[in-house]
Amino acid sequence: MRCLNRLCLVLFASVCITCGDNSPTAPSPVVSFEGVGSVASLVCPGSVDRLLNELREVSISFPMPTVGGQEVTKSECAPVSGSMFSIGTSTVSCSASVAADLVEGCTFEVRVASRRLTVTNFVAFGDSITSGTVSLAAAMPTLAGIAVSYPAQLQDMLRERYPEQDLTIVNAGRGGEDAGEGRARLPGVLDLFGPEVLLLLEGINRLELIGVEKVASDLEAMVTSGVSRGATVLLATLTPVGDVKAADRPGVQEAVEDLNERIRQIAQNYSLGPVVDLFAVFEQAPSLIGRDGLHPTADGYRVMADEFMKAIMSRWEETEGPVLSLSR
Repeated sequence: MRCLNRLCLVLFASVCITCGDNSPTAPSPVVSFEGVGSVASLVCPGSVDRLLNELREVSISFPMPTVGGQEVTKSECAPVSGSMFSIGTSTVSCSASVAADLVEGCTFEVRVASRRLTVTNFVAFGDSITSGTVSLAAAMPTLAGIAVSYPAQLQDMLRERYPEQDLTIVNAGRGGEDAGEGRARLPGVLDLFGPEVLLLLEGINRLELIGVEKVASDLEAMVTSGVSRGATVLLATLTPVGDVKAADRPGVQEAVEDLNERIRQIAQNYSLGPVVDLFAVFEQAPSLIGRDGLHPTADGYRVMADEFMKAIMSRWEETEGPVLSLSR
């Protein structure tokens, strides 16, 4: 489901139970409950952690308190189950009576927060490592198609986290393209799709032959193209090459490291913020590069998507309401 410009609400209902006074001088009140056969105390419902898709408030239902493990049908909670809760923290107070006795009440909190991205339109630009060529167990790479590429996996991650926003990532990768060819192609792509954010990963093809200086100049021109058209550019470092490719292309590994330093400098010069440092991540996990020594494995593309996701969240995610202890 896709709904433009709507907030993704996160609900976390945290139970804070206060049922009776457990101090030595004032023992907790207990009552007999028919069908239990022993004394019992009122217990509020357990904690709830859900992702809801509403705009500013949401109807929240919760189970009734229990006594002796059985629901108390005569219990009362305020607000009642099914009430509308707005962004913020609300306290729900519950009480119940069993037979003629009043059981001491309990309370819990309902916390509602929202989160959204301030940008929704992305273009991922680059060569075959953007388009999604995968290196499998065999030495030769295989074009696995759009689904395994990092832009496709990144779009899935974004839509899962922000299901009520209309998020688009265009995969504008072209296999075999060098930086000069990318420099010439990029303006047309930007004019066609008008992205708010340009994800830029380019430069590995023929790098050691073209030279670091020329490739860095082409990348800088691509950054200028993006910025001049109103896009924020998110630069990524090149991934390392494996032993097979290093042996086949002498000097390429050193050129990759030199170019990555230039990429970091370009990001600094244009105030683009931190780069997505794919080189550092892949260097710590060489198995993410396949047997052809150049293209990532399927797991490698997933890691790439995750690194871009972290960068996007840190830059463009807005939150409102209480801080929730929810995993991403």
